[in-house]
Amino acid sequence: RQRLNTNIRMITHIPELKMIISFTPQIIWNQREKERWEDKEGNSLVYYYNDNGERVYDASAFQDMETARYVDPIGFISKNGQEYAWKQEYEGHSKYSRFRNTNTYSYEYVEESLPPAVQFNLRLTKEFSRKLNISFMANNFLKMNPSHKSNRTSEYKRRNTEFYFGAEIQYKF
Repeated sequence: RQRLNTNIRMITHIPELKMIISFTPQIIWNQREKERWEDKEGNSLVYYYNDNGERVYDASAFQDMETARYVDPIGFISKNGQEYAWKQEYEGHSKYSRFRNTNTYSYEYVEESLPPAVQFNLRLTKEFSRKLNISFMANNFLKMNPSHKSNRTSEYKRRNTEFYFGAEIQYKF
């Protein structure tokens, strides 16, 4: 998961009114998500069987195809806490078959790239004395909730958090 965002906080103090106004635009420039299907060395764990019954681990396993793709676990832990490394001979055994990830959906392996999104947050603070402040905050107060059509599943995803607000009382001892 990669994300590049900018928060620009603008704070204004108005001494005559004993108020502090904080306005924060939050801009998400780029957000990408991709499931990792690799071992520690960067080798793909995703494979399919070709017409000869051989495992194929290359980039073609990530292409859109009708063939089932498989991901074997790296290992597992038994009920008594013993660790076991995964062995290829486990794949045909019904006892271990539930550990394997099997699917035909190519979107599992596609990188999701989301377009930019903006959200605005506001905070108003009233100073009653040097010891007492009361704040009101409203996040995503313009209710900007763009939807984005996923290039993986074609479902729509909401990008920003819902509008929410709150208050805070600050007393200094």
